[in-house]
Amino acid sequence: MKTETGKTFNSTLRSILSQLHRHLYVNEILQMAVTEIPQQFGLDGASIHLYDAKSKQWILQHVFGIPLECGKENISVKIDSDLAFHVLTSGEPWFIPDPLRSSSLLPNSIGYVGIPLVANGEYLGVWSGYAKHSRGWSLTEREFFVELGEHLAVAIENAQLYEQAETKAHRLIAISRVITATRQLGTLDWVLQEIAKVLVQTLGFDLSWIGLIENQSLQGKAGFGKGLKKGTISITFPLHSEVKNSAVECILREKPVVSHSLDMPQAPHFLQWLETLKVHNFAFVPILGSKEALGALGVFYITPHSIQEEDLRVLTSVSEQVAIAIENATLYERVKMSEERYRTLFESTGTSLVILDPQNRFQWVNQAFEALSGYSREELIGKKSFFDFFSQKSQLPLLYGASEIRSPQTTDCEVLFIDRQGKSRHVHLSATLIPDSDDLLVSLMDMTRERELERRLFKSEELAAIGELSAGIAHEIRNPLVAMTTSIALLSEEPSLSPEGQQVLNVLKEEAHHLAAIVDDFLKFARPKKPVWQEENLNQLLHEVVKRHKELVKNEIQWIEAYDPNLPLVELDRHQFQQVITNLILNAVDAMPKGGTLKVSSWYKEEFDGLSVHVAVSDSGVGIREADRTKIFQPFYSTKERGTGMGLAICRRIVSQHGGEISFETEEKKGSTFIVRLPVRASEFVNSNQKGA
Repeated sequence: MKTETGKTFNSTLRSILSQLHRHLYVNEILQMAVTEIPQQFGLDGASIHLYDAKSKQWILQHVFGIPLECGKENISVKIDSDLAFHVLTSGEPWFIPDPLRSSSLLPNSIGYVGIPLVANGEYLGVWSGYAKHSRGWSLTEREFFVELGEHLAVAIENAQLYEQAETKAHRLIAISRVITATRQLGTLDWVLQEIAKVLVQTLGFDLSWIGLIENQSLQGKAGFGKGLKKGTISITFPLHSEVKNSAVECILREKPVVSHSLDMPQAPHFLQWLETLKVHNFAFVPILGSKEALGALGVFYITPHSIQEEDLRVLTSVSEQVAIAIENATLYERVKMSEERYRTLFESTGTSLVILDPQNRFQWVNQAFEALSGYSREELIGKKSFFDFFSQKSQLPLLYGASEIRSPQTTDCEVLFIDRQGKSRHVHLSATLIPDSDDLLVSLMDMTRERELERRLFKSEELAAIGELSAGIAHEIRNPLVAMTTSIALLSEEPSLSPEGQQVLNVLKEEAHHLAAIVDDFLKFARPKKPVWQEENLNQLLHEVVKRHKELVKNEIQWIEAYDPNLPLVELDRHQFQQVITNLILNAVDAMPKGGTLKVSSWYKEEFDGLSVHVAVSDSGVGIREADRTKIFQPFYSTKERGTGMGLAICRRIVSQHGGEISFETEEKKGSTFIVRLPVRASEFVNSNQKGA
């Protein structure tokens, strides 16, 4: 390939990064990395190795342009005989015009580039490129591949986080659907079949099977999956400890049993059944009732996937709900359930549940729905419509699809729920018709936190891409700006300079300083420093900042300090948080050019995610116009004549790094209040969110 100029490489890099940012999933990114990058640089092939934490091996994930007999995807390889191994062990890029040894993956290769993929100090894997013909690697190419490796590692890490968040959301939805199914008054066989569908359709397993204990045998009752026949579902296994059978073993041990292959010793009858299903991996989880084992739940992969620990935890939760369904169905079939027992079951679940009449008015609600809506059941039953709690946008499909909702099949959707205070929440709604009735059973699971995590993930990807690009531009602006400022200072000392020339230089000097302030603020925003955590007396810190500004501010301002004396010590970065409060105070002062009242206060409260502290900075100034309220946290947006527009953007960035939130309340011509909320243990909160993301 001909040597390209730096400008061409930058254009190519932007093109590749643009394609990377359009992909959300790891496999999409890997496929793009081994196909598009080689084509851009005239390479004959590429491969990617990624580290698999479960097997503690480096796995060859994707291959392109390499003969099929040299490697297959998703197989474990001996990296000690592969050039990628040298990149992993050295931790540095490798550029080889002529390989030191022949490669078993590409025997004809006489050109190689290997780039380690590192994100947040951890090795994710190696990207390798191959050329069949001799070629050199220019300095520009080497720098390009190193930078490309950094971006590729970030994209892979973000995709892994997104897939984890998506999987978590799917698991929560599955549990919600299972709870809904178990709360219905249908037959036991119908409930079990609905749960078997959830395991495949929502959790993503290829096949599912549920068996119950009858007459000292495990009898198949329900199953779901492509190609699963009735005769395969209704198989029977004897309950004997001497029989090698994973389904029976999980019941006798009262623990899940997982197999990642068919190599485990199994009874011939059971092994033949597994071979008929053509399974690759499987797991069985016991269904344990309040007094005894009731059966087993099985899930299967016919594709090369592995069953994770989190899968087992979700399956255990599902099996608990199945046990509830079995016991309730048994009671329902034998005797009519008493009203008190029905109400206890209805109230005990943590999911919000309601029963609606044909006019969509409340017949009954549980305590969880009272908490979600903010209304007592006395205010709801017979007085309000269910659709009063939904915004117009999300309400319309429900209203016009009412006949569809009132069908025997369970209806699932995600909508915006509006509580008594007007606060919106994302909820997963499951609605199903109660058998032999026109009434509707609806369950609502609050998904607000999960959606917020997804939003933050998408935002972090956007900021990472824009921040890296823009920060580089800002850095390049700073160097000539320093030269300009120095030159202006030297010219100002010229004795022959006319008064008009001095005036022009003063204007240039002022504008140069203003531009330097913008660049400095932007770099603080685009490349924020990692917080240095230490416990601080927040009240004392606030008082010191206020005291310093009292001495500097000349406006006729009445200062009020109202600090909670019982405020706990807070983990934060002292200098960064001083910057937040300073920016808020300066904004408050600017909002009161003729003077006024400026109040700084603090308090703490116990919230759903733990103990948090709140700091408020209030002013009696001009307030914020309606048109500006959605834009004030955007970088470079300012209503001040000489403002940089970075103050509030930096505040929000710092508060976000501390695991907190910043909000505001305002009224034109009456003033504004900015409220900062921080977790008391910020480092623990931030670390736990990063792991769970």
